[in-house]
Amino acid sequence: MLFELRLTVDDRPGSLARLTALLAELKIDVREIDFLGSVIGQAVDNLLIECSQAQLDAVQAALPGLHGFTLLSARQSTRTPGLMPEFDLLLAVARAPAGTLDEFTKQAARVFAADWAMTFAIDSSRARWQSAQAPEALRVGRFPTRATRVLPGSSQYSLTPNVLTEMAHTPVGSDHVLLLGRTPGPTFHELELLRVNRVVEVAAALLPARNPARL
Repeated sequence: MLFELRLTVDDRPGSLARLTALLAELKIDVREIDFLGSVIGQAVDNLLIECSQAQLDAVQAALPGLHGFTLLSARQSTRTPGLMPEFDLLLAVARAPAGTLDEFTKQAARVFAADWAMTFAIDSSRARWQSAQAPEALRVGRFPTRATRVLPGSSQYSLTPNVLTEMAHTPVGSDHVLLLGRTPGPTFHELELLRVNRVVEVAAALLPARNPARL
């Protein structure tokens, strides 16, 4: 099975080598390493690994004893190794007939490592487009100006069923909102949100160029 590990790593020479040595010792195959960025001397890395559930459990048990690492999340992955999902999303948007946001929404969940995605028109409380497995949702509140977490306990979105869900939202142009959800997590990291913001900005610039009347 494929899993994604998200960790903070002390930004020092040799840190990543110690982590990969641990994974090799547990006979875990590292398929990809994605560097999200760094904040105050710590890097945030996302590793795509191939292993069994027992091997994943062994990694989680061993990491607290590996100085300089903090495990942020471990979850089964839907990614395909070797692909560039952000570019796939932008290409799908560019090719979508009549510039619709439907394909954008369906692809966004996979690209941003979410369990589901939905897009709202700014003047509507119900999602106009959504990916598979998206819950029923109502939106209230202000239009976001950039990609941010939806803080736990926020009343901006009401989900059915009401289960523990980590969410983030971002504007898509000036008239739509993209909502991403993970049930039950992990938290959307600030560096991850910067990436969401930039990719969606580019996608939004492509969409109106196709046919603004059909957004």
